[in-house]
Amino acid sequence: MYNTLAKNGTTIAFGFGALIVAIFLISVFTQIGDRSTIDELVQTNIFDPGLYLTIILAVLCAVAIIGFGLFHIVTDLKGALKGLIGIGILAVIFFVAYAMATPEAAGNPIYDTMVKFEITDGVSKFVSGAIIATLATLAIAVISLIGSAILNFIK
Repeated sequence: MYNTLAKNGTTIAFGFGALIVAIFLISVFTQIGDRSTIDELVQTNIFDPGLYLTIILAVLCAVAIIGFGLFHIVTDLKGALKGLIGIGILAVIFFVAYAMATPEAAGNPIYDTMVKFEITDGVSKFVSGAIIATLATLAIAVISLIGSAILNFIK
């Protein structure tokens, strides 16, 4: 099965996605009739099958990604070691960024927005940590790109 998916997986996924789109479009176009406003269309729930099929497909894809990832880790631990180290480094960067993040203080416009939308300090700290981690990994990527270009120029 693995060889079949490795060889034709993209084609199968594209065909499955196209089939879902076709089913959705057929269900919508057969039910539209003479409804002319968006409110009339929303009340009919004709868009629900497309939404449910999209959610099901996304869950199947997530399960497949995690399953195949675990399969490759278990079958080739030595080859997966670099990837696992990379994930570990990303986790360390995130936890350092999370520890550095501070919740917003009162009087700040961001704090007022947090109060308005009932965002807790923990969620604010998590988002701030994620932003800091993203910026840190972006900086590392840019520095690595420049460094590798300089090394290639010297060689």
